[in-house]
Amino acid sequence: MYTTDDYCGYCMLFVWYTFFGNMIAYCDCSYYNMHMYSVYIVQCSDGSLYTGIAKNVQQRVKTHNAGTGARYTRGRLPVSLVYREDCENRSAALQREAAIKKISRMQKRLLCLQWKAPVE
Repeated sequence: MYTTDDYCGYCMLFVWYTFFGNMIAYCDCSYYNMHMYSVYIVQCSDGSLYTGIAKNVQQRVKTHNAGTGARYTRGRLPVSLVYREDCENRSAALQREAAIKKISRMQKRLLCLQWKAPVE
């Protein structure tokens, strides 16, 4: 059984969810994607990696580079995006962030190498 809990405010495409909260169809336009959460990894100038979540990853990277992002990245500027993974909701993003933070640095590097950055 499915329910329409949400729709894209830009193109008016309905977003279908199961009763368990799993998103099965969603709009691919930029308006709706601005309201999804993503897990991201940035590489700092000293080579360290920082993992976080955001609704708008590009804006969050700009915030980090402006020195107003996370305290960890403020002294390690500039940062560059090396990984991004879209999640269904904030809860899923927080769970994925926690899982990524638990893996080793080498595993994070492999994860980043497998990611293909979108061409802008």
